[in-house]
Amino acid sequence: MNQTNVGLFDLPNEILLIILKKLDNMDVLYSLLDVDNQRLDILAQENTFTNTLNFVLTTLTNDIFTLTPTIINRFCTYILPRIHHNVKSLILDSVSMERILLAADYPNLTELKLFNFNGKIVSYCFTDASPYGRIFQRQITDLILVFEKYFNDISGKNYTTDVYEYILKSFENLKHLSIIGSYIQDIPPLVLCNLPLTTFFSSTLNKLCIRVGSFEDCLALLDGRLKKLTTLIVVINDMEYDSSNVYNTDDLPNLKCFSLTTSFCLTDIYDAQIPRLFRRMSNLEELTLYITIEDRTTFIDGTDIYNEILVHMPRLHLFNFCICTDTKKDLLAHHLSKDDIQQTLSNIKYQQMDCIVNYRYSTAICYVFSLPFMFEILRFIGNTFPTIVFSHVRSLSVKDDVPFKDEFFCRIAWSFPLLEKLCVINIIPQSSISDKQTSNDNQLHSIVKYPYLISLRLLNVHIDYVEQFLNETKTHLPRLTKLTVNYSQLKIVTKKFKRDTTRLNCIQIQELYINETIIQHKKNFYVYFPLFSISSNIRQYRYIESQTPHSPSSHYIINLHSWKLTHQPREPTLHWSSRFRQQQQQQFETEEQEENQSSENWDSWFQQHQSSLLLPFSQHQLYFLDHSRLTSMPKRPRESSSPIHISNKREKYSLFETNLPKRTWINTNYEERLIRSRYYHFNFHIMSYNILAQRLIEDNPSLYDNCLESNLEWHRRKERLLREILKQDADIICLQEMQKDHYKHDFRPKMVDHGYNSIYIKRSGDKSDGCCLFYKTDRLKLIASKTVPFYQKNIQLLDRDNCGLIALFQPITPNATSDDLFCVATTHLLFSPKRGDIKLAQIQYFLAEIDQLSVKDSTLNSYYPIIVCGDFNAQPQSPLSKFLINGHIKYDTYRCIEISGQIPESIVNNRFSFQLPSNELLPSSFVTSDCRFPKEISSNKKDQLIFQTYMNRTSSAILTHNKKFNSVYDLNDLSEVTTCIGNESNLVDYIFYTKKDNDRHRLNLLSRYDLYQQNQLLNLHLPNHQFASDHFLLAAKFALKLKKKKK
Repeated sequence: MNQTNVGLFDLPNEILLIILKKLDNMDVLYSLLDVDNQRLDILAQENTFTNTLNFVLTTLTNDIFTLTPTIINRFCTYILPRIHHNVKSLILDSVSMERILLAADYPNLTELKLFNFNGKIVSYCFTDASPYGRIFQRQITDLILVFEKYFNDISGKNYTTDVYEYILKSFENLKHLSIIGSYIQDIPPLVLCNLPLTTFFSSTLNKLCIRVGSFEDCLALLDGRLKKLTTLIVVINDMEYDSSNVYNTDDLPNLKCFSLTTSFCLTDIYDAQIPRLFRRMSNLEELTLYITIEDRTTFIDGTDIYNEILVHMPRLHLFNFCICTDTKKDLLAHHLSKDDIQQTLSNIKYQQMDCIVNYRYSTAICYVFSLPFMFEILRFIGNTFPTIVFSHVRSLSVKDDVPFKDEFFCRIAWSFPLLEKLCVINIIPQSSISDKQTSNDNQLHSIVKYPYLISLRLLNVHIDYVEQFLNETKTHLPRLTKLTVNYSQLKIVTKKFKRDTTRLNCIQIQELYINETIIQHKKNFYVYFPLFSISSNIRQYRYIESQTPHSPSSHYIINLHSWKLTHQPREPTLHWSSRFRQQQQQQFETEEQEENQSSENWDSWFQQHQSSLLLPFSQHQLYFLDHSRLTSMPKRPRESSSPIHISNKREKYSLFETNLPKRTWINTNYEERLIRSRYYHFNFHIMSYNILAQRLIEDNPSLYDNCLESNLEWHRRKERLLREILKQDADIICLQEMQKDHYKHDFRPKMVDHGYNSIYIKRSGDKSDGCCLFYKTDRLKLIASKTVPFYQKNIQLLDRDNCGLIALFQPITPNATSDDLFCVATTHLLFSPKRGDIKLAQIQYFLAEIDQLSVKDSTLNSYYPIIVCGDFNAQPQSPLSKFLINGHIKYDTYRCIEISGQIPESIVNNRFSFQLPSNELLPSSFVTSDCRFPKEISSNKKDQLIFQTYMNRTSSAILTHNKKFNSVYDLNDLSEVTTCIGNESNLVDYIFYTKKDNDRHRLNLLSRYDLYQQNQLLNLHLPNHQFASDHFLLAAKFALKLKKKKK
């Protein structure tokens, strides 16, 4: 297209469909169908948008909300009657189900998922007299029923005969039935024991997911009443078994997929019944097993799994399992170690496996499980567990006889990123002085974040663990709504409900379970827990506000600011800072204004602006609309009915985002001198880029709340990163935060195809990312390289997992000699703004490694040219940055928090932080104060004298180096930005280079890739559609003066 201005309707249908498919199909139908535009009307009726309709909103806490009445009315009146013949699947809530099903005929509807199900729906809806009974009885083949949260039926209804059996009889063509719930206890079990074979009988059902009362009920399901069953997913409430009952035990040749989940099973039932059941499933292809076996004399290991299960299933190709043996230590015949168990697992070839073995004072527990771990619950692990990510676990309990230290909870947060429920059992204090931490905030440890935790149980714990979780300087719990805790410990830790440091983690609590019937300090208590309902061991307290109808706005003000019973907006009474109150009030007012916009406003706005939304095609990518025009767009009130989530931040930012202007190259004046030079030069292009590890997004989702979820998905980010990197066509590419698996599978193969080779280092410990350096093999020859892990055992300030890379290159050109080498190094320093001492020690050690690889002639103090780039996590005018440029720092004049300059001075002055020591940072026997290794200095008499001088002046606390670095970017221009996270934009990434040594002007800057200014990034949220990282890439072009003169 060569047109300079392209409107929405100038695009062909194929392109419009590509755009629309990136949106939610419900949004497309609601916004485009029946808006007086025939072309959009036809596109919106495509099968892509009409086959499956979802009228339910689900939250991370398993809460279910239907769409607003306004949206439902529009669908039922104008949309469903026009598209009903295309609808094949409906996802409904029991509240809106009747209205939606009566809106049209749905002749092709075969699938139904119904949320908030209960027994009353069966007697009302699933009968012949029901107005939509025909659909249920004759059309539905796939039925998923999700029981309402906290379901408790007191009607005495027999769910086996009155509900489950009735469903099978009423749905004549049913092939798939799943009966599930947010929590397993919400689902009434199917009980078939002692009932005839005709109960819960079906000749069509081939897939069933259900909870049963006992193991006998599982045997009854498999006794022939479901002859066509190929998939059975069963959760067993109780593993009891009565041997007097006889069930059909014929083989099950049709069964291809079987899943069994149960919490506890006695050893004799497991040994006698489970292997016998599996022997009947010789054609099984997929098996899932989650079981805990009690009081066994031996651990279940790989040998047992193979001999009792796998040997009887020759066609099995997928086996997900977690088998736990929980027993008493004195019952065990052998006390096996993890290595012993692991050895037995190595003989099983199906997939990767792991184990956990913990011995406590009187008990022993052993888990053997497949990887990846596919289950939602894990119970009673201790201090020792493997360093892997349990991405499916939602509920976890931890228990041990030795203390849980801070590092343990950091590991829990990393290994269980989506944890929703946590139970801690440990009566041993974290420290030798049990109340040491209840009054002091520990500045030396990072805050542990549990972004999805909604339920926390701390009833059988030492008070240290109550402090650990409620103190916001140690743990961040933004979604905690349910707390079980000892009331006396709670009162002490919160200082009688007056302590500010523990207030934030308590502010969202709605359910509080305590072992006390009398609440003291009631006024402070109610202010501390403004959303609460309290349960004690005798009485149950309910806050009146939670039972009173009210609007979302009054609910919001009351919950945050008032303990009095009122629905009128009022001035907050809590003693919080005025800045916090103002922010909350402004947010509330903004949300209220947005939610008051009606759908009629949306329709009229769209009709008015539909022809002018797209900006000129040449200026922006294909389907990104003008953000300035969208600011006036009325918001459809889709979530206004939610009493919990007042806003969804990501909905505030449209999918259609504007692009930042194209970056340009800024030339220096050296190119003119290059032409007149008597020497040959080698020009090369280098770039540095922190690409943002995907794991860090997943571990810190709150930092990216304002980003569209699609822009955070790795498959999209990967393609955008590669496109941006390859577009530079750089000779040397230095990348930080490169995950090892992404390097191996996504980047390295692609870069090899484009003529690059590479070196890589992963951060030590359990970190998944590291640094990477790619170089063009037809332009550069790698002479030497060094991977530098910063973690050094027994050196106090080198105890973190950061790392760096160093490479020595020779240009591939006829005019280059063996003396025409240059050194490139890249690193990613520690982020923590409070630990400037560690950052300074890391750069001291890294410079020593660079010194060792880049030295040309130690006797002459001569070096090859050096380029150092990466993410230094330091501001341009910080002491750390100035040290690199100036070559010296007297560090004992600074506090740790001041070294990197990441925290504004106005805040630094009000923060406690340790002063850097007046003695050496790193042992001089390891790295000297002039950033070299001692053995290198001892060979040079001049340097030996300098070294001895510094050794005699350790109390002066001076670091020096002799590299004479320049910065590619102007460190005095504080408006330039290399990273934008949340609402903060900073310059923390750099490219430094040595311009001069004994050979003047050996390495010269030709041009640099310009940076964005802070005023260009207002309201920008990265990653977005244009930039796949929260950093911007840095790039520069250099000229290396060669030794050879021109003829």
